[in-house]
Amino acid sequence: EMTQVKLTALKAQMNPHFLFNTLNTGMQLAIVEEADRTGEYMEYLALLFRHNIRNKDIIVPLRHEIEGLKYYFYILKVRFPKNLDLTLDCAEELLDACRVPVSILQPLVENCVVHAFRDREGQGAIVVRAEMQRADLVLTVSDNGRGMDEQTIKKLLHPLPIDESSSRVMGLENVIQRLYFFYPDDPEVIRIRSEVGQGTTIVIRIDTEKEPCTAF
Repeated sequence: EMTQVKLTALKAQMNPHFLFNTLNTGMQLAIVEEADRTGEYMEYLALLFRHNIRNKDIIVPLRHEIEGLKYYFYILKVRFPKNLDLTLDCAEELLDACRVPVSILQPLVENCVVHAFRDREGQGAIVVRAEMQRADLVLTVSDNGRGMDEQTIKKLLHPLPIDESSSRVMGLENVIQRLYFFYPDDPEVIRIRSEVGQGTTIVIRIDTEKEPCTAF
């Protein structure tokens, strides 16, 4: 019997090609019309899109995550040219030395854009940083947005079991659930520091000497 999950997966496989070709058509149109910035924007959109669907690996070099984030930052800078500051700070030597679960940074940045700056005036800022602290790779995503209270943080960090929560667990919750899955012995793998009105910092701490648990 065809489960809902399989159906969703099949749909997701069909759509990328359609979307990708549509983006390419947009790029060609922009070139013909000599709309260079639009062409470049479409190109980065296609790069980000291809980057996000191409990789079938669950654990990837940090380089893969940072590369995707660079494409995403470009798109955000075009969308919010005046009121969003983006900073990416990651030493070159970490890119191939460290491996991380796929797609853990972009959803966190997306979460800042969608939630942190909602109903907020003034200049928004997001800083993404990767650094080594002894054997730990520490990834931080900070924003100066609206922040959240203790209760919200608790709820996020103690998610319902996957089968009880809605099947569309997106963004931050999805990253939290996957990190707990890959590092079950390490409750400190993700932490959230925040206060209402004071912005939010999300800290992911990965012990590089431990292999992530990938037994399904």
